[in-house]
Amino acid sequence: MYLQYFRIYSAIGVYNPEPSLDVILLSNNGVVVRLLGAKSYESVLDGLLTSSGKRLSDLDDEALRRFQPTRNSYLMYGRNNAILYISAIHPISIIDIKEITDEDGPNFDKLQHRSESERAFGATATALSLSRFSKISKDYEFIIDGYNILDDDLGFLKKVDQYKRSKDQAMMEIIPEEIQTTIFLSEIFHSDKDLQAVIDLFSGSLKPYENGFLHAFISAWTGLEIFIVKQFKVIQMSVGITVKGIPAHGIFSKRMLDVMNDKYRLLDKFAALSNYLNESGADEDISLFQEIKTIRDRFFHNMSGAIEDLPLDKTRDLLEKYLKLYLVKEREAIGLTIV
Repeated sequence: MYLQYFRIYSAIGVYNPEPSLDVILLSNNGVVVRLLGAKSYESVLDGLLTSSGKRLSDLDDEALRRFQPTRNSYLMYGRNNAILYISAIHPISIIDIKEITDEDGPNFDKLQHRSESERAFGATATALSLSRFSKISKDYEFIIDGYNILDDDLGFLKKVDQYKRSKDQAMMEIIPEEIQTTIFLSEIFHSDKDLQAVIDLFSGSLKPYENGFLHAFISAWTGLEIFIVKQFKVIQMSVGITVKGIPAHGIFSKRMLDVMNDKYRLLDKFAALSNYLNESGADEDISLFQEIKTIRDRFFHNMSGAIEDLPLDKTRDLLEKYLKLYLVKEREAIGLTIV
């Protein structure tokens, strides 16, 4: 017997996938992430909603009439967009029911299933975003999650939560090359502990409907800030001082850098990083960073402006761009479109 936690998202920016699409983007220690087209999603959804090993054809007319409206409300998410289906499965035998029981009964969210699924979402959603053209929507709309007790023949639905909201988004069909790049990057992101915090925050910014717009912006900005600080530490030792374009003497350069140590503003660090990773476009990127930071500071320091005016898309786009630049320069990744 096994306990499964599943979580399903609509990938807003992946438009009109092949109906039979069913690709495993990540498989690691009982956690599997699949990218599904409409037909594959329909099959998965029917298995989850009917439960107890039943198929849609097993339902009588009355049961089917009650079941169909719920089914249709979930199916609409997969009509034009790909579906991200995350499943975490572990043996029931390793679960201590007493340890996870609250006043209201067993609290399965205390187990590792949910956190493992969230980490897997972070790796694959970030990988998919970076594998595609930057102007395509990066948002994921939460559809349904729950727990099943599984054996070879039985699937029993323990819990279902739903969350819905719609919004017009830019979409394009996904191509095989983007799927392969996503698989490649998913493995990197899922195993790279140095990038873990940034990946978690970036993926958190991809769920404005689930976490709220403000939370999504904070995640994007914090991810960008952490990435800048971490990468600046890496390149700081190679920063040099010039005098009228000529490299300064080592003694002078070292002294100036020692004096400046711990005095760099976030903008200074981004300027250095931008010049290192994207010299030809540094001026434009620095200007964009200043614009984002100004709006962010006015909102959080002076409570000036509305939440919906926070530059979520621009912040995510900038973080995505620099993650791509980092992967190309430091990891020699190929096939990434950088705009």
